[in-house]
Amino acid sequence: STLIALPSLADTESKLEFNLSSDDRISIGLYDLTGRLIQFLIKENQYTKGNHRLDCNTLSLSNGPYLVKMTGAYSEATCKLMVQH
Repeated sequence: STLIALPSLADTESKLEFNLSSDDRISIGLYDLTGRLIQFLIKENQYTKGNHRLDCNTLSLSNGPYLVKMTGAYSEATCKLMVQH
């Protein structure tokens, strides 16, 4: 499985693109660098195998680096996201 934030330097929004190698129920969370969960973007949603895209609004986030983590029964991936307003 893969997870990419486009652009990785976001002002107001980033698009998260992810690929699943099999059908899975996944969660995608946004974390600070200490590992504290800031918010779930999706929580235990069912997705089919293949490519998917999710909008990530960054307006309410403070400037700085974040980790985006995708977890599921068969999927796991992490990418970095930098917010700069």
